[in-house]
Formats: sequence, structure tokens, C-alpha cells
Amino acid sequence: MVNSVGNPFGGDGVDMNRVRAEVEAEAEERRRRDPEVARLEREIERAWADVSPPGAAGPENEQLLDRAEQLAELDAEVETGTRPGVRSVKAVIRKLTYWYFKYLTDQISVFARALLRVLRHLDGRVNQLEQAIGMYADDAELHCPPPEPSAATAVAVAEVVGPGRCLVLSCGEGAIVNAIEQRGGNVYGLERDPRRILAGVRRGLDLRSVEAFKHITQIPDDALGTIVLAGVAETLPIPTLWRLIGESDRALSETGTLVVAVSDPTRRDSVEAEIRAGRGVAPSTWQHLLVRAGFAAHIVPAPGPRITELVVAQRP
Repeated sequence: MVNSVGNPFGGDGVDMNRVRAEVEAEAEERRRRDPEVARLEREIERAWADVSPPGAAGPENEQLLDRAEQLAELDAEVETGTRPGVRSVKAVIRKLTYWYFKYLTDQISVFARALLRVLRHLDGRVNQLEQAIGMYADDAELHCPPPEPSAATAVAVAEVVGPGRCLVLSCGEGAIVNAIEQRGGNVYGLERDPRRILAGVRRGLDLRSVEAFKHITQIPDDALGTIVLAGVAETLPIPTLWRLIGESDRALSETGTLVVAVSDPTRRDSVEAEIRAGRGVAPSTWQHLLVRAGFAAHIVPAPGPRITELVVAQRP
């Protein structure tokens, strides 16, 4: 699907999806060339979080703690309103009770600040644990992302996709998305690196540069007919894969299909095997995990050359 709007300067229209992808790809390229750009972006995001209303800056832990810290300071100066007479009565009551409420609010504020310090400490320790086990990060900084599946493999995936909206995660340059779309499927793909999707977007594919976990956790329950796990699924540890299965289960409809298109880690070369040690699992292990998660999963052959088996799972 291509999002477009009319071009006020004439012509057939502007492909906004393509424009967005080109801008994101250029921005990512500049971030990689100049770390100062990434630092300035983080400062802008932090400044926005400081002045934005609650919820506008997103549900990030640090932003929530900052907002909680701002709200921890309680004010004993109660508003008296503007109505004549009533305002005077309220002002008298406020003067008589101010010492009492000030005493209470000071104690509550001290307790809230101490509690927030504990929460920040715990948040830091949890982040360290998640980083230590690689809970959310893939290994893109250490090794190249998995290559595109062959055209034959992409067609094999498209043949097992069920009805309804389909998500491909991650989509790479769009080979699987293109194959599903060629069969009339309603499909879109996610990829973290905006430069990688640019060629596919220019061909009119619905590819988006989005963090996979952030997106999939925001998908409503039962919203998708099929989820295809590929690419990035080969670079994640088992705890992350298990969470990914859970989020996929929630987002799929009752008759939805989960397709896993990954290579067998035993087929990796020596460099990839060492860098990705403990990351990614074989199709047979995927089948085991999906069965443990309550799916009916089976393995079907794929034409390769890199991906030789697909795991297809549905709710029993």
C-alpha cells in the first residue's frame, strides 16, 4: 500500500511513504557519520519530555520517572476560587489550616522523593541486567544483518501466509513483503535501519523504519492475520524470542498464522557463529518454543539456499 497526497505544485502526487523513508535514511546516514547529531537528537527529545504534558513524550521509563519527580512536590496553597463571598471564606479556612496541610505535604514530598530515588536505582539495575543478557538489543553493531531471503524462499513464505493483515518482522529490503503483495496480500514490513528499506519503498512497498518491539507491543489484540518472523529473529537471544512469541500470540487473531523464516545457526561461518553465539535458534527449536507457547507448529521445506525450512504455527 502506498500513502500519497495531492501535490500542490502539479504532477501526479507525492509518495509520502517514499519521502519519509528517504528522509529517515539520510538522517541515519548522518548519525553514523557524526555522533554529535545523535547526541543533539537525544537532548532535543529530553527537552521535549521536560515540557510536554503527561503521556505526550511516550511511555519510556526515564520520562515517566521525570514526570513523577515533578509531581512529587505537593503544594499546600489551595486555590480559593473567584466567587465573591465564597473566596473570602475559603481564604480564612486556608489560613487556619495551612500549618496542618503544610506539615502533611512536606512529609509526603520527602517520602515521594526517597521512593523515586529507590525507583531510579532499581530502574538502573534492571537496565544493566537487560543489557547484560541482551534482552532487547540485536547484534547489528557487531555483524552484518542477515541477508535477504532468496526469491524462491520469499515465494514459499507467501504461500503459507493466511488471510488478513500481515506483518513481516523484519522485512530487510522487502523480498518477502513483495512476494506476499504479489499474491494479493495486505502486508507491511518493519526494519530498524531506514537505509535498508529505501529501495523497496521506492518500488512502492509498505516498509517502515520502526523498532520492532516498540511497534509490536502497540498492536491491538487480535489485529493481524499473519506475522512473519525473519531477519532480526536470527540475532536475538532466547528470552527475547520468547517475549516476541508472546507478543505475536496476543496480536494474532484466533485463526492467525505465525511463520518463522530463519536459517539454521549450525550453517553459520566461524565469524558469525562466534559473534552470534547464543542468538537465534534452529527451526526445530522454534517449533519446540511455539508448541510450549500453545501453538500447533510444524516444519515445511523451503527452497533455500540459506533458509531451508519454515516453521508454520497456528492456534490448535
